[in-house]
Amino acid sequence: MHVERDRYWDVIKGLGILAVVLGHAGIQGYFVSTYHLALFFFVSGHFYNDKHTADLFAFFGKKLEKLWWPTFKYTLFFLLLHNVFVSLRFIEGTVPHGNFLPGEYINGYEMLREVILTFWGQHLEVLSGPMWFIFPLLIGLVLFSIVRKISTKLPIKVALYGEFLVIIGLYFFGIFLIEKPIYVPFWSETAFLVLPIIYFGFASKNFIRKFVPKKLLFLLLGVVISVGILHYCVTHQIVIILSEKRYHDPVLFLAVTMIGIYMNLLLGELISKMSSLKKLFSYMGEKSFHIMALHFLCFKTINFAYISIHHLSYSLMPQVVISTTIKWWPLYVLAGIGIPLCIVCVYDYCKSKLGKICLISKNKTKH
Repeated sequence: MHVERDRYWDVIKGLGILAVVLGHAGIQGYFVSTYHLALFFFVSGHFYNDKHTADLFAFFGKKLEKLWWPTFKYTLFFLLLHNVFVSLRFIEGTVPHGNFLPGEYINGYEMLREVILTFWGQHLEVLSGPMWFIFPLLIGLVLFSIVRKISTKLPIKVALYGEFLVIIGLYFFGIFLIEKPIYVPFWSETAFLVLPIIYFGFASKNFIRKFVPKKLLFLLLGVVISVGILHYCVTHQIVIILSEKRYHDPVLFLAVTMIGIYMNLLLGELISKMSSLKKLFSYMGEKSFHIMALHFLCFKTINFAYISIHHLSYSLMPQVVISTTIKWWPLYVLAGIGIPLCIVCVYDYCKSKLGKICLISKNKTKH
């Protein structure tokens, strides 16, 4: 039986990826970072199904296919073109992060080595950097499924409280790893940090929409209050940046992040009332992975245009966003979202046409 896709949650993911692109374009970075990646963890928790708990290995394999495999393919694409991007000055210098390749030319042996490390998720290209969060998302979902597996073996009353306590315990373990700091591969400490967000998404799946008002006035009021709270937090130095493992405070991290998520649930309801916007944001959400993977590369088109128009030095090219182009942020956002969507749209169209041609050819062969 075919289940119709819930476009509301695609809209939520569309809001999430818009916030990511805005943040990387230098617009309200501290504001959107309070919730943008957390939205994806929350939505993943919302769609977690307990049927996965019965077979953890099958669930892990499915998540490898849906999360790790496309991440590897995109990272491999960037890796194979590494020297091309270096020659174009898209990347340069040594990046001070062990998980990212430096912007230097590499030979065939180094390329092979990096392909192997990329396969194991140990390295990312600078241009594919935004995909780092896929690893803690994958690990977080697997951890959550293990917790659920254990809780199903316990009495209901014990399981209800025990599951929550285990999640919180793992959360503080993640904070311990960050504070020490103790290095763990695959950004696993972040996986522990976001585990409660996944849990909240799952635990609230049956009633979360009931807490989202339907009337326009209440929706607008809720958005204004949420924006006000987040703005107050940001202006008072409550900074949350998961990519830098900055969470400010264990309690405030969860509180502020959930306020940001709720704000987006309200915005999602507002957008769902406008058919054109709903189609746009739901398509952005459906293709959010591709936008996440490609928007850094697309930003370079704006860098190139800015440098060419103003006859500047191409030494500015490696910057993700040229700091003097703040007035160009709409172009960065348009390129970062629009170009990946166009690429995916063309790819899907060609794939569909090729599939039809193959099907026709197969039918002719049978006859």
